[in-house]
Amino acid sequence: MSSGKPISIMIVEDDPAHTEAIRRAFAVSDNDAEIRTAETLREFRAAVALDSPDIAILDVNLPDGNALEALAEMQESRSFPILIMTSYGDESSAVKTMKAGALDYIVKSTEAFIEMPHNVDRVLREWDLLQARKKTEIALRESEDKYRNLVESISDVIYAIDVGGTITYISPVVKNILGFEPDELIGRPFYEFAYKEDRSILAERFIALRVGEIIYFEFRVIGKQGDIKWVRTLTDPIFQAGIFAGSRGTLIDITERKRVEEDLRKSEGRFKLIFEYAPDAYYLNDLKGIFIDGNKAAERMTGYKREELIGSSFLKLKMLSLDQLPKAAKLLAHNAMERSTGPDKFILERKAGDKVVVEVSTHPVKIENRTMVLGIARDITERLRSEEALRKTEEKLRETLGSLRNALGGIIQVLSSTTEKRDPFTAGHQRRVADLARSIAQKMGLAPERVEGLRLAGIIHDIGKVSIPVEILSKPTRLTEIEYEMIQSHSQVGHDILREIDFNWPIAEMVLQHHERMDGSGYPRRLKGEDILLEARILAVADVVEAMASHRPYRPALGIEEAMEEIEKNKGLLYDPDVVSACLTLFGEKGFNL
Repeated sequence: MSSGKPISIMIVEDDPAHTEAIRRAFAVSDNDAEIRTAETLREFRAAVALDSPDIAILDVNLPDGNALEALAEMQESRSFPILIMTSYGDESSAVKTMKAGALDYIVKSTEAFIEMPHNVDRVLREWDLLQARKKTEIALRESEDKYRNLVESISDVIYAIDVGGTITYISPVVKNILGFEPDELIGRPFYEFAYKEDRSILAERFIALRVGEIIYFEFRVIGKQGDIKWVRTLTDPIFQAGIFAGSRGTLIDITERKRVEEDLRKSEGRFKLIFEYAPDAYYLNDLKGIFIDGNKAAERMTGYKREELIGSSFLKLKMLSLDQLPKAAKLLAHNAMERSTGPDKFILERKAGDKVVVEVSTHPVKIENRTMVLGIARDITERLRSEEALRKTEEKLRETLGSLRNALGGIIQVLSSTTEKRDPFTAGHQRRVADLARSIAQKMGLAPERVEGLRLAGIIHDIGKVSIPVEILSKPTRLTEIEYEMIQSHSQVGHDILREIDFNWPIAEMVLQHHERMDGSGYPRRLKGEDILLEARILAVADVVEAMASHRPYRPALGIEEAMEEIEKNKGLLYDPDVVSACLTLFGEKGFNL
């Protein structure tokens, strides 16, 4: 055996002479072999755990145990064949060895050692064939399992019968219909489970199968408890070499549908009354779209009398435009497959030439063993007009809301101007704080509506300063303790001014909290962390940055760099870390200017 690389052989033998004899046999053979040796089972196990050989040759009796024990241990995990050697052998020992998993059993002799390369070559070929067969068996088993699971997961019953009508296969879901396990049905005649009155039609259809017809019909079956069920079958004939060999098909439980159809038949009088006086247009047509009946509402909707509708169709009466015909045909196709449709919108042209918009729903029904379509059409013309009027009203409301927002913006701007006229040294401060706060909020990903509320709060965040004497606001020297307390009161005063105004946002609360700090050292309520509104945390950072970067009566402007150092130094202590990060990014990477 030659595959381009040496055969890896592990010899486990406690007699060095025997090991050497096998080495010499491979040395003079055509086989290129790489031989490793071990004298005990322990050494063997350790060696193969590190590197499996292509084949192992084991003496059956070793100092620390019997080689057959190693075979049993490695039966599942072993990836190489084993050849067993023994000094004394008999037929029962050979059988025992082969059952344990060895591929060959050799009695030691000079001739056996000489022939060892040939035996190894043969065992390796047998091992390859064995592994290939195992892979094939696994693949086949997986394939069978896959298709069996597929068949058994289908809700319809799948069955096969032979040329004589005997069931040869039926899927487990049959228990849901008949109460039988598959094993109770396989081997029994199919007709045995048919309701007696339906057996003759079953026989007729079986004859049709034999000549190649595909059969599709409904009949009754008897369950394990004697209960009667309706089923529908679709069955294909099977031919082998041109000769009928049986059939396969599906069964679907239609008992509930049959019950509904029977109830419909029994209550036809009541249905006719409901049909006739229903507020929506009810009509019956066949699968070609020909009207069979229609109620009074159908007459009112179309403008045609019932006598004019019956025997005609939407197409013949030209009630549908050409571009709507494919859509109508699609609905009929669904009905033919016993599927309901809708509601679907159509524009109907009435007899008088005017048009109405309708929603149509269709439902296939069985009447006197014939499939018909019950259609329900609802005139939605007025509803659409109302919806259009509502849409226009909503547009006007949006326009009005826009105007109100513009007016609100103007009022807020007036309030802002009032503050700044009393404090000319901080003119523009509120606007710049509002612009910076808006940009920070946008950088943080706040919703546009929330950003707008924050911007408006920023424009009037110092409105409370109207209560503070101008002399204090513009004082060029250090404030006294009382004066500083008056300055601090502006947050509360601003809140009191704004709290009665019905904004869409908590603007009064933002104004109240814009001097609060994350560690609780702010004012007026010494709030901490998440207890402070996010908008107020943003205003706090924007307010500090703008104030430090701008001139004040008591000091010149400190500049943007010092403002950035202040918020970065107190990030997480006084100021929200996310807000600070967004602000630093704006000035550092985005080139923001106040």
